[in-house]
Amino acid sequence: WPMSRFRELKARFAAVCASPDWLRLLESLLPEGAAFKEAVNPLLALLPRPECRLKAAYGLGLAVSRLARVEMESARVIMRRLMWSMNEESGNLGWGVPEAMGAIVSMSPALAREYARVFLSYGYETGRDDNFLDHAPLRCGVYTGAAMLASADFAAARPLLPYLSRALAEPEASIRASAALLLLRLARAAPAGDFSGPGRADWEQALDTARASASLSGGDTSIEYIIEEGSIVSATAGDLFAQAVQAVEQGLVS
Repeated sequence: WPMSRFRELKARFAAVCASPDWLRLLESLLPEGAAFKEAVNPLLALLPRPECRLKAAYGLGLAVSRLARVEMESARVIMRRLMWSMNEESGNLGWGVPEAMGAIVSMSPALAREYARVFLSYGYETGRDDNFLDHAPLRCGVYTGAAMLASADFAAARPLLPYLSRALAEPEASIRASAALLLLRLARAAPAGDFSGPGRADWEQALDTARASASLSGGDTSIEYIIEEGSIVSATAGDLFAQAVQAVEQGLVS
């Protein structure tokens, strides 16, 4: 479609992101039909802007998850495009892409079945050829995006738990905060049975690390994230660690 249309939609979405009523306005720009696909490029263009990032990522979650219901292959093409943009060879910085991928898989069970594991793989290192992101701000986006997925589909986000201890102990306070957010969401979403049996060791390891890391400097570092209702909230690393530790402790003793 014409560049003028792209510019028009980008300006409209930017105005939406600046509004306190952004979620309702965003919904009004995403009616049923072809508008899902048309919204993708303007929203992608807004991801690098810090003030728009989470809202544009959420908008992409809405647009691509709805597109998947009517044109699954088109939605797959967009997911592959996002994956490519995370590749160093693409030449892109990837700002906001992890958050967008997390929003999409949290809103589309069908896309989560195909892409959730790939998305999570950006957040942990295996020591072999892997997708691990060295750049801290991008990895924060993986953990905050995975927190959205954990709330929507615990089983889809669960594979990241065994690798979470390293993130919880990272020197970078923002990484620790986003990892604590993910641990909190996992603990709140987990069925009681996941805290017992073979899975118990993962929770105990994460809990031990969270307790040890809670006192590290940078506890007043804040991160923003999206809660289930679409609202954007902010919390400090200290608060997130305290809540995560309490949630895991409750799960282990229940």
